[in-house]
This record gives sequence, structure tokens and C-alpha cells, in this order.
Amino acid sequence: MQSKLASVIWPSLTSPLVTRNEMRDRLDPEGERAWQALIEEPLGNVIEQLISDDLIRGVVFTDARIGVSTFPDDPTLLQNLCFLYHIIGRGTGEWRVPIGGMGALVNELTRVANSTGRVTFVNDATVKRVSPSSTGSSLSFDSDEKEQEVDARFVLCNASSRELSKLLREENNGDESIT
Repeated sequence: MQSKLASVIWPSLTSPLVTRNEMRDRLDPEGERAWQALIEEPLGNVIEQLISDDLIRGVVFTDARIGVSTFPDDPTLLQNLCFLYHIIGRGTGEWRVPIGGMGALVNELTRVANSTGRVTFVNDATVKRVSPSSTGSSLSFDSDEKEQEVDARFVLCNASSRELSKLLREENNGDESIT
């Protein structure tokens, strides 16, 4: 099922967007069954139908949870989107790692961002509070033993929803910050 979708969806990532129906029309009957199971219905359904071992179910579902807080039967289908992203690599499910690993990729992105003169990176900071508004956000953090605050158009948070909720509270104290 994965390969049926991957072979059709992967090439579309560098093409003009098509509608959901146009994408589905590109599939043969076997691909249409895969579409139904992996895109239209909660991923937990097909995992439960096709895999009997709970350990293997968990391993398969890992690709649907990386970076998102969801569960197999989530009606929003967030898990399906995440799973799809992870199974379509190169049209076969294969993902390649950059020479030097992901660290090399991050270092290059950092180098290019720094070269613009419009980006500042702060490492080893403890975030105290995130205060969103309609035009952006204010971020309070401790760095080099002093509290600082910056305004940003976007704030990216690589923390659990629980930790993010703590940061968004009106009244934060030092016990509720994350590093």
C-alpha cells in the first residue's frame, strides 16, 4: 500500500498542486484501496487489520507520531499525514541522509541564516514565557544569567504540548521554564 501511494505522491511534490480528487484519479484500483486505508480513514484501522502483533503495530505507528501528539484512531487524521510524509521518500519510502548527517544540514542552514544578518541564534537559553499576539509573539528567556525578551513573527517550539502550555500561561515562574 505504501509503495502504491509513494510512487504517485512523491513526484507531485515538485509539481503544481492538484486537487485531492485529481491525485486519487492517478491511482490504479489497488492504489485506490491504499488511498482509502492510509488517507481517508484513521491509520489505526489498517494497522489493526493487517498487523496482529502489538509490538510491530507500535513500531509501524512510530512513523505516524514523529513530531506530533496524536494516537492511531485520531479523527483529525494528523497521524495519517505524518505517516504519509515518512513513507513516500523518493517514491519508494527511501529517505537519504545528507553527507555528514543531519548535523551537517543544520550547520549549513545556520550558516546561510547567519549570512543574511537578519537572524540571531541563542544557544543554551532557558525559555520562560511565550506571549502570542495577533501580529507575532514575544519570547522571554534567560541567557548568560540574565533575562532577555525578543519579539518574533514566528516561534518554533520543539517541546511537548504540555511544556508549550506551561510557556503560554499568563503567570510563569522559574519552575515552569524549559531549556
